[in-house]
Amino acid sequence: MGRNQVRTPQSEEQQERASKSIFTRIEDLMSSFGVLENGIPIHVLLPALYLTFLGVLYVWNGHHSDRTVREYVALEKEVNLLKADYKTLKKELMGEGRRSKIVERASRIGLGEDKGKIYTLKAE
Repeated sequence: MGRNQVRTPQSEEQQERASKSIFTRIEDLMSSFGVLENGIPIHVLLPALYLTFLGVLYVWNGHHSDRTVREYVALEKEVNLLKADYKTLKKELMGEGRRSKIVERASRIGLGEDKGKIYTLKAE
């Protein structure tokens, strides 16, 4: 268990420092160095906006390339699965095309091979 301690009242400076927001602190820091005394100089604003735009573009490009790589990997897996299915079906169909398989399937429905002489029809 912790020990009980008596709080001492804070000085006015400590209370003022605790009540300031982060932006007020940044403004006080900048004013102490003399930066932005007369406002934002326009010759600094345009390059800063340009660099900000380039930063946003850089971050977007990183996210876009990551997403593209993930899509590529997913499509590559799907293509490999489809390739395996294609090879399996091709092998099955090649087996079904053999003469012995065709004769077997035809005999199930009552058809058979003709063992007799082959006749040729000629048109006159």
